[in-house]
Amino acid sequence: MRAVLCLTLLALSCIAPPVPAGEPGVLDLRSSELSHPLELSGIWQYRPGLGKEMGPSVAFPIPARWNAPPLTRGCGTLRLRILLPAGAGGLALRLPDIATASRVLINGHIAVETGQVACAEEGVVERLQPQLLPLADAETIDLEIQMANFA
Repeated sequence: MRAVLCLTLLALSCIAPPVPAGEPGVLDLRSSELSHPLELSGIWQYRPGLGKEMGPSVAFPIPARWNAPPLTRGCGTLRLRILLPAGAGGLALRLPDIATASRVLINGHIAVETGQVACAEEGVVERLQPQLLPLADAETIDLEIQMANFA
C-alpha cells in the first residue's frame, strides 16, 4: 500500500490526523504507522529570502497564513527534516494548491516548480497546481519550500 504525506501550507488542509510535535524543523515519524495520510503540520523553520540570500531562521507553525508575520509580502523558505522508519518505502508527498509561486526541493534537488519564484515582485509568476511527488526510499527527507507572494 502506498502512503501519502500531506503538506498543509497557507491555511490549506487535508483530512488526516496530525502527528506529534517535536524539535522545531524536525518531524519524527520513526514510530508512526505510515498506512494512512499524515499532515506535515507542526513547527517548521522559516527564513526570509531564497538560496544564499536568506535571513536568520525562526520557528514557524504550519499551517499558517501568508499575510501573518513573518510571511507578509516577498519571498521566503520553509524547511522540514522528516525522519522515517527504516524500510518505509512507497511514500509520496501531496502538495495541495499553494496560493503563490513555489519551488519544492527534496534532499537538495528540485522536485517541482509551480510558477516562478523570485524576491522581486516583477520576477514572480504565480500559479496554482496541486502536486503528488514520489519520495525516494530513505530514512531522512529534507524538504524545502521556496515561496514568493506579492498579492
